[in-house]
Amino acid sequence: MNAKATGQLAKTDAIDARILAHFADAIGPEVREISDKRSRQLQDLVQRRRQISDMITAETNRLRGKSNSVESDIKEHIKWLEQRLKEIESIELAVESAFLSSKILTFFLRVSLTSDQIPFLCHLRK
Repeated sequence: MNAKATGQLAKTDAIDARILAHFADAIGPEVREISDKRSRQLQDLVQRRRQISDMITAETNRLRGKSNSVESDIKEHIKWLEQRLKEIESIELAVESAFLSSKILTFFLRVSLTSDQIPFLCHLRK
């Protein structure tokens, strides 16, 4: 929806603000948190893992019917990609763990975790 669609022909901040408020009332879009640095990093790692996995599949498909010289080159590349995939997964696990720990801490801070409840939380983590 824009200003023109509601009969507003002028373009001002006040009109924009009213249009956005009307949109929010009419549509009720879901409120989402702005991604923090860790969640963006995790999203990037997940995307990169998928890309590398797709490259491994593509290289594996290229192996069919290739001569020995090309086959060895492709296999070497697959081996490198698989090693890189393991490295990405390791980094991804570390970032995911830190991300989840920060989310858990934030949650408990929001519900006013008392000091006598902290040992219980530490026990759950083991």
